[in-house]
Amino acid sequence: MRTHFSTAASRATTKGDYQGAVSDFTRAIELDAANARAFVGRGFARMHQGNPEAALLDYSRAIELNPRSFLAFLNRAFARKQKGDLDGAIADLNRALEINSEDADAWFERGVLRGAKKDLDGALGDYAKAIDLNPKTREPMETAA
Repeated sequence: MRTHFSTAASRATTKGDYQGAVSDFTRAIELDAANARAFVGRGFARMHQGNPEAALLDYSRAIELNPRSFLAFLNRAFARKQKGDLDGAIADLNRALEINSEDADAWFERGVLRGAKKDLDGALGDYAKAIDLNPKTREPMETAA
């Protein structure tokens, strides 16, 4: 039964029905309060609803349940960034990259945040790593220049 609600929530998220996704992920959590993936999914839907505070709570709970959840750390970094907590976002990206150092988007995002904090050497190093992992990462930087 809990798989049904997680699957329905994932479908709702794909369709952009974030309210439906929140409802279905909440039901999945009610059935299995240790379902870290459901907390990540609900956090994602809540972010898309413009509710980073609630998303932060969901991502933090997912991390408590699964301290090796790359997606929970990555998405919590985006929520923290949206709330203006750049140091917290960088810390979450550091942890995400410890878990999965092959994700070009995480390297790129950390570069953006480091640049915003005036750590230009760190930003350039992160951008270089992102491009090394995925040469297409260069395209957004070239259009911004």
